[in-house]
Amino acid sequence: MKSQFKILYLHGLGTTISEEKYEVLKAYGEVLFPAIDYQASDQIIKDLYSQYKEEGIDVIIGSSFGGFAAYYLSLLLNTDCLIFNPALPYRSFPQHIPEVGQRKNKLLTIIGSQDLVI
Repeated sequence: MKSQFKILYLHGLGTTISEEKYEVLKAYGEVLFPAIDYQASDQIIKDLYSQYKEEGIDVIIGSSFGGFAAYYLSLLLNTDCLIFNPALPYRSFPQHIPEVGQRKNKLLTIIGSQDLVI
């Protein structure tokens, strides 16, 4: 049985992972946190899939625009997903959403507008 997770953390637009988030997540396993320029390409989800499809990711965590990418990437990788304030319905620039077919991953969405933790 696996005791440590391989976690992929996708930050929001114009941000990165904070030291506090990294410290919390690393207690649960290996944390991968690529620096992503979401505006550099309209194929970010496809690019992330190509980069991480062989990594054995156990869970993807995303925040804001990273939540949008995490949701669709988790479907492609068929892995569980935790997203915070995801930019699912509205985005300020286009992103291609790949076809994913039927998947049965677990998704937890957390929306917080006045929550200091989220």
